[in-house]
Amino acid sequence: MPRAPPAAMPLGLALCLVALQLCAVSADYDSCTTVGVTAGASADGSTMVTHTSDCAQCDSRVAYVPARDWPAGTKRPVYMAKLDYPREVSDRSETYQAVDGQQPSVPSGFIPQVEHTYSYWEAVYGYMNEHGLGLGESTAAANFPVSRTNLSAILWIRPLTQIAMER
Repeated sequence: MPRAPPAAMPLGLALCLVALQLCAVSADYDSCTTVGVTAGASADGSTMVTHTSDCAQCDSRVAYVPARDWPAGTKRPVYMAKLDYPREVSDRSETYQAVDGQQPSVPSGFIPQVEHTYSYWEAVYGYMNEHGLGLGESTAAANFPVSRTNLSAILWIRPLTQIAMER
């Protein structure tokens, strides 16, 4: 039987909702918002985590990536840091299928694939898999005191969250 809604919203949740609304009206800024709600702050004792990519140019479509079995020796593609539409054109999800003459995305590199990957949902980042594993990411300004001209790393936050959801 469904429970009646609480008479009053917990203060922590109300403040989180106000913060999210303020971020929504400040579309001129590129930022992220992460909200965590503990069991004590929710009406039904649930724990919740959410994340938004509040960038004006982001491709924020939600994609379902199905579980798959992979032959031994398969390599998993890793795509470059692209957030605007289309963030990816590939066969990983129906959402990423080519439309209107789009060309497939070119991987930045490859990593070894595991025998089985779990299904999951992603938007700009992977956020929850079929087992209920969820995560949020909070971007912050940073200064890396290294030259970026000779970097050869292919992993960044987006594929790292996808790999976490898959495996």
